[in-house]
Amino acid sequence: MYKVIYNQVLQDNLMSNIVENYLALKVTNKADEKYILFETKLALFITTVFFKHPGFEEEQEWRFMHYCNPLIKQNREIHFNNRKMFLLPYKIFKLDELFPNSIGSPIIEIKVGPQSNSLSRDSIREFLKIKKIDIPVSSSQIPYRI
Repeated sequence: MYKVIYNQVLQDNLMSNIVENYLALKVTNKADEKYILFETKLALFITTVFFKHPGFEEEQEWRFMHYCNPLIKQNREIHFNNRKMFLLPYKIFKLDELFPNSIGSPIIEIKVGPQSNSLSRDSIREFLKIKKIDIPVSSSQIPYRI
């Protein structure tokens, strides 16, 4: 769980540091070189998951990422949502497992993307009401395209 990084200078510095660390390594063994390249690509990918355009800074978003290593047996079933052009994998987690030391829910507000109608926002409110969850729901003022 990490806070999203909106600062483009910080984003550039983080990416540069990962690449510079890779380039600074003097590896003579091909197997080690392949492993280090894999780890560097993974670090670049994972880091960019937490980057977002500065125009969205109002959101103050946090993201949870769970990397599924294909070499390690996973103890949770992977589910898939069918999207128009691809399958989107997801896992089910309970909040108390993710935040074992928190009192109550760590979610303090839900922001819905800007919509031309309020159906999405109202649907989430109704869902929360049925589940007896008291979290405010509002619409974001940030446009989809910046």
